[in-house]
Amino acid sequence: MVRWNFSEINDQGTGGLQPGQKQAGFYIDSPDLPVVGIMRMFGSVPIQGFPDEGPGESKVGLKLREIEMGFVLRFAAVPGLTIPTPYDAAVVLSRIQNHINTNLVSMQLIDMTFATQLDFWFASAIDAAKRNNTEGLRHAIHELRRLLKQEQPDADKDDDSDDKNDDKQKMPKPRIDKLAARVLDFDLRYVQKRSAGDKD
Repeated sequence: MVRWNFSEINDQGTGGLQPGQKQAGFYIDSPDLPVVGIMRMFGSVPIQGFPDEGPGESKVGLKLREIEMGFVLRFAAVPGLTIPTPYDAAVVLSRIQNHINTNLVSMQLIDMTFATQLDFWFASAIDAAKRNNTEGLRHAIHELRRLLKQEQPDADKDDDSDDKNDDKQKMPKPRIDKLAARVLDFDLRYVQKRSAGDKD
């Protein structure tokens, strides 16, 4: 769980992270590879004042009270995939595949048809890793990353900038969420580097 606390109040009588703003620089230091998890975000805001009686017991009022009294849930990249010692690419790939079919599917962050399409190449990569077929492993990972990039062109980028392209509305809905695609691509790049002998 990540908790956001602040105590500074600015000239407008507010502080912390305001609606619509972003704050960079946060990271979790872990030897594990990332997966998509759910983050509970707690905050603190000044007491809200409303004209008359405010939203009361309406749907808006109840939702506002829920947010004020509780937390906001957001998907986030969090450590969750342990790298075995000694390193075994087949085990890592199996764990990534299991995360897709168990978590990403239940979170509705990936289309089932697309998950099945990825399964074929995961099976190929796992088989190649078990047989020490480095070339076959690299080819399967290349195909997995190609499929991710086909759905989310920015999957291999490490920045958090949002694509403001006007043509985006004309494109079909991606079959995988952008965050999920980026996390999977990061994990696959790790296996790809390790298959080339790079341990960093």
